[in-house]
Amino acid sequence: MSSCSRRVRIRILLVMLEAASYGLPILCFEGSGGAGEFVGDDAGICVPYLDTNAMAEAVLRLRDAPEVRARLGAAGKERVRSGTTRTRSARRSLGRWLARNRY
Repeated sequence: MSSCSRRVRIRILLVMLEAASYGLPILCFEGSGGAGEFVGDDAGICVPYLDTNAMAEAVLRLRDAPEVRARLGAAGKERVRSGTTRTRSARRSLGRWLARNRY
């Protein structure tokens, strides 16, 4: 994997963690650099990799279901706040990457 792809994945992970910290549900593709592992079963919606129709359906589902949006967002916010194993792992990976790349 190229250094550029790692940088992009780390930036995406940062955006995802920040969004979750504000209580926003996460939408992601399965197998897309750790987002699915963070989301799990309760902090957002994962759809099959590059299935844009499924992603569009997920967006519409969240748009039309504020109670689902709130529940998923609250779970993600709590996951970031409590520093679950998934979040700690993501932060450790980010720290190592930042140290190597001097950001």
